[in-house]
Amino acid sequence: MRPRHLEVLLVVHFIYTIYGSLLMAQADTAKTVTRKLFLADSLKQNLKADSLKIYKFQKIRTYIAADNRSSFIRSAPVEVYGLHLGVILKERHTLCLGASTISEATKRPSKIKDIDQKVMTNQFLTLNYLTLFYQYTLIDKRYFELDIPLEIGYGKYEVKAMDSLMKKVLFDRHYSMVPLGAAVNIVLKPLKWIGFTSMVGYRYVFDFKPAFNFNGWYYSYGVWIDLRQILRDTKFYLIKKPGYKKNIRALNSSR
Repeated sequence: MRPRHLEVLLVVHFIYTIYGSLLMAQADTAKTVTRKLFLADSLKQNLKADSLKIYKFQKIRTYIAADNRSSFIRSAPVEVYGLHLGVILKERHTLCLGASTISEATKRPSKIKDIDQKVMTNQFLTLNYLTLFYQYTLIDKRYFELDIPLEIGYGKYEVKAMDSLMKKVLFDRHYSMVPLGAAVNIVLKPLKWIGFTSMVGYRYVFDFKPAFNFNGWYYSYGVWIDLRQILRDTKFYLIKKPGYKKNIRALNSSR
């Protein structure tokens, strides 16, 4: 009977050992799963925090823009090139300083007649001015934006005339002016960071010694690019999110 009793004890001990090992293994597995879930949730929260930081609302940010306008002076088409530097406040108000000049093509001589309407002369026009620029964003939607730009400036222009043989300077005069401008700017955004823009406005110029009538309409159109959005998406989708996925894969492959 004793051997039989000993065998029973051995079997019971074996079963108890196996059962205890299974319980410990399950506990370890549950602990590992819980730890992985905690780490995965931590990584997800970190990604969310990075996203909020990258795409957060900014009360003030830098504004840089090239300005290319088409207009008319004495019914002749001209191209005005400029650069605006400033800040955007609360995503609605743009304040900046601008510098503008007419294109080199416009500066080429134009043929005109003298006061007796007899002799053909070559006339040159050079125009440069600075502006204080303000733009209010009236509507800012995902696919559409409507802005109201206003500006006031100060500048100088030069009118130079030479004879028909381009050998003698008939006169060379300098004038001051104060340009005012108001316009409507529309931006269509089929993508978050690229779209199309068009603007139409009217320019009124206080000319201290009028030589030209600079008053008139101007317009521009072209491609709209949101460099800030490109940098945001690049940082999130090409740096932060791939890093998050890499950490998740490493976590899932670990024991």
